[in-house]
Amino acid sequence: MICKNSFFTLLFISTFGLSSYAQGQFCYQGATISVGGQTELSFSTEELGDSKIYRFRTRPLVNSYAYLVTDESNNVVQVSKTNFIDVATLGAGSFRVWSFSYIGDILVQPGDNAAEVELASFCHGLSANFVAINVVDSNAPRQCIIDPEFPTVAKAIGRNNLLQVLQRGLENAELGPALIVEGPLTVFAPVNNAFAKIPGADLDALFTNANGDLVDVMLNHVVEGCYTAADLVDGQVLTSISGGELRVSISEAGIFVNDAQVVEPNVGAANGVVHLITAVLQP
Repeated sequence: MICKNSFFTLLFISTFGLSSYAQGQFCYQGATISVGGQTELSFSTEELGDSKIYRFRTRPLVNSYAYLVTDESNNVVQVSKTNFIDVATLGAGSFRVWSFSYIGDILVQPGDNAAEVELASFCHGLSANFVAINVVDSNAPRQCIIDPEFPTVAKAIGRNNLLQVLQRGLENAELGPALIVEGPLTVFAPVNNAFAKIPGADLDALFTNANGDLVDVMLNHVVEGCYTAADLVDGQVLTSISGGELRVSISEAGIFVNDAQVVEPNVGAANGVVHLITAVLQP
């Protein structure tokens, strides 16, 4: 699923088996998740305009179906009489989607435990399986793969000959300690040639902090959380520590952050990751 300027960037969907709950003497078993079948369940968000469809195989003579979204303890967070589930209303977290057949009125409500209450007035029972969905906050800090060679992203920058000018800017801004924190952090690090694109007088004024904006410029390259190249998504918008918007675009030409191309991704460190880029990201 492609995310565009959305809080939700990833939607992982899988199928798990679970014993059905018999909730009435004359109840059918609802439905079983399968590829191919008579009913469809669509996962979508209004912002995305995209959906992921799963099919449910139904039992004969049972025509009315509803769907429940529960947490991992089967507490209901959403009830849908249609076959459409809007994940944008769920927030980040792990959820289960169940189907059940029914006649009469639906009785179950958000907050109920689906395994302990009557779902409908007649002919009801949870499906034998559920679809598990994991909605992930794109701006939530992630854990990086730790590279013991570099204890901090500051060390990774300081030991790279392509980042000597950036290192000088960080020193002039007295930002070394800011990159030694526990993290995780992602640094989009301009290579030396990136600074050469800035007129000499402007670069001198920046590095002498003549306009008082050196700290903001340096921190505009740092994002809270660990975003490896695999975590970056086309259309994603990250927020730098200085508050700037960093827009990710991915194409056959490569990975770009604003107008800067990532030329060396995934330089790992114990508290984050560094991506070398071709331009300075101005706030």
